[in-house]
Amino acid sequence: MVDVCLFIDPLRDFLEVGGRYCELFGEEQTVHVREAGAHINDLYTHCRRTGIKVVLVTSIYARDEFEGVPNLCVSNEGREFAVQGVDNSSIDEDIMVVTKYKNSVIHSDRTDELLDLIRTNHILICGVTTTSCIQHCVFDLADCCASVSLGLNAVGCRLTKTAERQHVLDRFGTNPQVSVHDTWEEAVGIGVAGTHNKSHDAKV
Repeated sequence: MVDVCLFIDPLRDFLEVGGRYCELFGEEQTVHVREAGAHINDLYTHCRRTGIKVVLVTSIYARDEFEGVPNLCVSNEGREFAVQGVDNSSIDEDIMVVTKYKNSVIHSDRTDELLDLIRTNHILICGVTTTSCIQHCVFDLADCCASVSLGLNAVGCRLTKTAERQHVLDRFGTNPQVSVHDTWEEAVGIGVAGTHNKSHDAKV
């Protein structure tokens, strides 16, 4: 049973057509990220309806911090959440908002609170992107003894069919703390539940 859902970087810079990510890589290259955004919206609605704890994670990076990805998540507007139902000017008090400063959420302004939360609960992670922040968050939280699930339809990546993404998915499948599902619906128990450790079976 999923108790807590971490939404990693569902931000305007990533998920909007006019966002910085699309500007950097082109609309054709980033369509998978935005498709994941639609599933992220549905998952957020489900969490709010069923009482799953929501943790919204945003990022603050220095300009030109990442080679090849200049000025991503450096503007206030770009760091706003692009999730339907989230009012950036007045986020509900029961939602935990975390700001991370590196790829992993353990480098954040609320690390201790977050680790206390995840150690006693089953975590579902969604967001962007598979080969960057998602993989770092998954492995770091699993190393902290968290039980972590992913629903791949709510995890976006520009590199949808490359060996790099496949390598990350394969690593997820070999970690006993991590369960990989084709969809977030399966991860929370909607429809036919199922997990797999062979990521080549995943619908990426």
